[in-house]
Amino acid sequence: MPKLAIDTRASLFEPIEIEIDGEKFQVKPLTRDLLRKIQDLDEKILGGNADAPYERLEALIGTSPIIDGLTLQQVIEITMFIVNSARTPKKTEKNLPGPAVDS
Repeated sequence: MPKLAIDTRASLFEPIEIEIDGEKFQVKPLTRDLLRKIQDLDEKILGGNADAPYERLEALIGTSPIIDGLTLQQVIEITMFIVNSARTPKKTEKNLPGPAVDS
């Protein structure tokens, strides 16, 4: 009987890391709930809410006083980096078989 087993804790994709003024942040897993929150914040951004771009970044990497000191252009640059990295992730080999070797 065919069987599929998925381990939601493991990932073949490297985590996305951001460094701002020496402080490192790891992007949270892009779950359905997080994507919905980002979608709601995107609507606020389109409506002209000045805090929404910062809130969107905090939703992705967590809160820190460093974020409040960023310019809007920096927030956009970091967010675009995250989006582009998520679209084209690099795979990490984890417990994958190696190539066949002839003896």
